[in-house]
Amino acid sequence: LMEFVATIPTEYKIRHSKLKCILKKMGKTWLPEKILSRKKQGFGVPLRKWFRQELRDMTQDILYSSHFIREGIFNHDAIRKILEEHQNAKRDHQHRIWVLLNLELWYRMFIKHE
Repeated sequence: LMEFVATIPTEYKIRHSKLKCILKKMGKTWLPEKILSRKKQGFGVPLRKWFRQELRDMTQDILYSSHFIREGIFNHDAIRKILEEHQNAKRDHQHRIWVLLNLELWYRMFIKHE
Protein backbone atom coordinates (compact mmCIF):
# COMPACT_ATOMS: atom_id res chain seq x y z
CA LEU A 1 0.00 0.00 0.00
CA MET A 2 2.79 2.38 0.93
CA GLU A 3 4.60 1.72 -2.33
CA PHE A 4 1.39 2.32 -4.27
CA VAL A 5 0.64 5.58 -2.46
CA ALA A 6 4.17 6.78 -3.21
CA THR A 7 3.41 6.44 -6.94
CA ILE A 8 0.30 8.67 -6.79
CA PRO A 9 1.07 12.09 -8.30
CA THR A 10 1.20 14.96 -5.81
CA GLU A 11 -1.67 16.84 -7.46
CA TYR A 12 -4.02 14.02 -6.41
CA LYS A 13 -2.80 14.05 -2.83
CA ILE A 14 -2.75 17.83 -2.28
CA ARG A 15 -5.28 20.31 -3.68
CA HIS A 16 -5.47 23.97 -2.72
CA SER A 17 -3.23 23.38 0.32
CA LYS A 18 -5.50 20.57 1.55
CA LEU A 19 -3.79 17.29 2.27
CA LYS A 20 -5.02 13.74 1.68
CA CYS A 21 -7.56 14.71 -1.01
CA ILE A 22 -7.69 11.30 -2.69
CA LEU A 23 -7.81 9.50 0.66
CA LYS A 24 -10.73 11.62 1.84
CA LYS A 25 -12.54 11.19 -1.49
CA MET A 26 -12.21 7.42 -1.22
CA GLY A 27 -13.21 7.50 2.44
CA LYS A 28 -16.58 9.15 1.67
CA THR A 29 -17.89 5.74 0.71
CA TRP A 30 -17.32 4.28 4.18
CA LEU A 31 -16.80 7.12 6.65
CA PRO A 32 -19.14 9.85 7.91
CA GLU A 33 -18.32 13.46 6.97
CA LYS A 34 -17.73 14.22 10.67
CA ILE A 35 -14.71 11.90 10.61
CA LEU A 36 -13.40 13.08 7.24
CA SER A 37 -13.51 16.78 8.10
CA ARG A 38 -12.20 16.74 11.66
CA LYS A 39 -8.83 18.18 12.58
CA LYS A 40 -5.77 16.00 12.91
CA GLN A 41 -5.60 14.16 16.24
CA GLY A 42 -2.74 12.52 18.01
CA PHE A 43 -2.99 9.32 19.97
CA GLY A 44 -2.05 8.58 23.53
CA VAL A 45 0.57 6.14 24.67
CA PRO A 46 -0.42 4.05 27.73
CA LEU A 47 2.60 5.03 29.82
CA ARG A 48 0.65 4.81 33.09
CA LYS A 49 -0.12 1.15 32.44
CA TRP A 50 3.27 0.29 30.95
CA PHE A 51 5.17 1.71 33.94
CA ARG A 52 2.97 -0.40 36.24
CA GLN A 53 3.18 -3.58 34.18
CA GLU A 54 5.24 -4.26 31.04
CA LEU A 55 7.99 -1.71 31.72
CA ARG A 56 7.98 -1.94 35.51
CA ASP A 57 11.15 -4.01 35.95
CA MET A 58 13.09 -2.18 33.26
CA THR A 59 12.11 1.20 34.74
CA GLN A 60 13.20 0.16 38.22
CA ASP A 61 16.48 -1.31 36.96
CA ILE A 62 17.36 1.87 35.09
CA LEU A 63 16.28 4.38 37.71
CA TYR A 64 17.63 2.53 40.77
CA SER A 65 21.03 2.31 39.04
CA SER A 66 20.86 5.94 37.91
CA HIS A 67 24.06 7.92 37.45
CA PHE A 68 22.17 10.88 38.90
CA ILE A 69 21.58 8.97 42.14
CA ARG A 70 25.19 7.74 42.29
CA GLU A 71 26.48 11.27 41.70
CA GLY A 72 24.19 12.74 44.36
CA ILE A 73 22.07 14.80 41.97
CA PHE A 74 18.87 12.83 42.65
CA ASN A 75 17.80 11.37 45.96
CA HIS A 76 17.35 7.58 45.89
CA ASP A 77 14.45 7.72 48.38
CA ALA A 78 12.61 10.31 46.29
CA ILE A 79 12.94 8.16 43.14
CA ARG A 80 11.83 5.07 45.08
CA LYS A 81 8.81 6.95 46.44
CA ILE A 82 7.78 8.09 42.93
CA LEU A 83 8.01 4.53 41.59
CA GLU A 84 6.22 2.97 44.58
CA GLU A 85 3.39 5.52 44.53
CA HIS A 86 2.93 4.92 40.83
CA GLN A 87 3.05 1.11 41.20
CA ASN A 88 0.52 1.17 44.03
CA ALA A 89 -1.75 3.55 42.07
CA LYS A 90 -1.55 6.13 44.86
CA ARG A 91 -0.44 8.79 42.38
CA ASP A 92 0.03 8.99 38.66
CA HIS A 93 3.70 9.77 38.09
CA GLN A 94 3.84 8.65 34.45
CA HIS A 95 5.17 12.01 33.23
CA ARG A 96 7.83 12.24 35.94
CA ILE A 97 8.95 8.67 35.29
CA TRP A 98 9.04 9.33 31.53
CA VAL A 99 11.24 12.40 32.03
CA LEU A 100 13.54 10.62 34.50
CA LEU A 101 13.98 7.65 32.16
CA ASN A 102 14.71 9.83 29.15
CA LEU A 103 17.16 11.98 31.08
CA GLU A 104 18.99 8.94 32.43
CA LEU A 105 19.14 7.18 29.06
CA TRP A 106 20.28 10.38 27.31
CA TYR A 107 23.00 10.83 29.95
CA ARG A 108 24.18 7.25 29.53
CA MET A 109 24.30 7.51 25.75
CA PHE A 110 25.71 10.98 25.18
CA ILE A 111 27.70 11.80 28.31
CA LYS A 112 28.88 8.41 29.61
CA HIS A 113 28.87 6.76 26.14
CA GLU A 114 27.46 3.50 27.53
